[in-house]
Amino acid sequence: MLYGTNMTDTKKKSNTDAADVIRSMMHDLRGPMVNIQGFLYELREAAAYLQLLVAQEGDSIPEETRCRMEGTLESDMADCLEYLERAVQQMNSRLDECDSRLAARASVQDQAQS
Repeated sequence: MLYGTNMTDTKKKSNTDAADVIRSMMHDLRGPMVNIQGFLYELREAAAYLQLLVAQEGDSIPEETRCRMEGTLESDMADCLEYLERAVQQMNSRLDECDSRLAARASVQDQAQS
């Protein structure tokens, strides 16, 4: 029976170690996600400011240039920022899901030990 107990303890320790590594990795990934969200906010603000400048100074900007600037700001840049925001949201959702699964697994293990 001692052999089985040692194997069970080893498996529990291994599961705990794996969960700790996963939690550490999740924490390490959340930092860059927060940074990216901050940069996305700043880029959106900058794009809005540039749109305002183009609108205000539109008469002094050659029409072809103004049209290209508006197209870039309103379409290309907006699409790129939205794509990046969706990617960050998906990553955050996956990290939240991992966190929930780890918490649920830990709860089941705690109940089994009680």
